[in-house]
Amino acid sequence: MAVPFPRPRHTVPVVFALLSATASALVVSLPDEQTRTQWEAWASTDLDNLADHPLGALLASAFVGGPSPWWNLALVSLGLFLLADRVGGAVAAGALVGGHVSGTLVSQGLAAVLISVGWAPEQLRTEPDVGSSYLLVAVLAALAASPSAGRVRVAAIGALVVRGPGLFVNLHGFSVPVTGHLVALAVGAAVARLHLRGAHGVAAPGPVAAAGNRVRV
Repeated sequence: MAVPFPRPRHTVPVVFALLSATASALVVSLPDEQTRTQWEAWASTDLDNLADHPLGALLASAFVGGPSPWWNLALVSLGLFLLADRVGGAVAAGALVGGHVSGTLVSQGLAAVLISVGWAPEQLRTEPDVGSSYLLVAVLAALAASPSAGRVRVAAIGALVVRGPGLFVNLHGFSVPVTGHLVALAVGAAVARLHLRGAHGVAAPGPVAAAGNRVRV
């Protein structure tokens, strides 16, 4: 009996799931709270870390956050698998990476501007910014913006509505996480809609081409 192997479009979610499992195992294996706090401080995408080690912080910050980061990462992995199954691995990766990177850079860039003009406190430069929530929001937004997702689309919209108050609302002035979540939401939805527009813009193959081309990308 042949062992099923993931289709090419599932490569991205499979790789992400493996990275998530590895990172979660490493976090759980840390010897004490102090070590975990030091690791999160290095991984944080705050302004000081972005100036010192931007690539390392951008990568590591997505896989840490709290003593049990695996729960959110598992949700991201599931959402990414469902998204890739519908729009392809490249588009899913674009939504995932674009949401995380854009959410981080825009929110921290705005924080830098507000600090420079005196509208935000200096300690905002080192405020911890870790976790996979930008990834989760971007993937959910892409699913919500994909008509082909069907019931999954409804579930994604429901998840965004339920978690919305905690992710997108702040009643106490500027917030780096809230800004990042809003940017990730916009980027995830935009990537899905651009893919949909591009797919609709491709001319349908003629009868002969359609009969000979049965490869599903």
